[in-house]
Formats: sequence, C-alpha cells, structure tokens
Amino acid sequence: MTEPTTRTLDVPGAVLHYDIRTSESTTEPPLLLFGSPMPASGFVTLASHFTDRTVVTYPPGRIAASAPMAPA
Repeated sequence: MTEPTTRTLDVPGAVLHYDIRTSESTTEPPLLLFGSPMPASGFVTLASHFTDRTVVTYPPGRIAASAPMAPA
C-alpha cells in the first residue's frame, strides 16, 4: 500500500477532499472508509489493515479542506 495521496472532487456547491492509498497488486474493489468525527490522521492505522486493496478515506469532519463554495 502506498502513502496517501490527497485528491479533490468538485460537486455542486463544494469541493470534497479525500485520500487514496493505492494497492497496485489487487484485483479487489476499492474500500471506502468514512469516519466522523475523525480527522484524516485517524485513518492511518485503520487503512494499514487493508493491504489487499486500494483504500479511499473521507473524513467528513475535514471541514477546513472540504468547504462549501461561495454562491456564484
């Protein structure tokens, strides 16, 4: 499993930030982990238990990073 890479997803009214820990040798579907109220750092140990697949983590409490966009 690789180190986490932070990515963004533009959705109506917001930009969401999430992390991906890639497992190149897997044929398993990605595992999506959501945690609240857990910061992104809280996923480090949890994600390390799933080395057999790519892990995508999204901490809804990451308000500073995934903030609503200003109305146009």
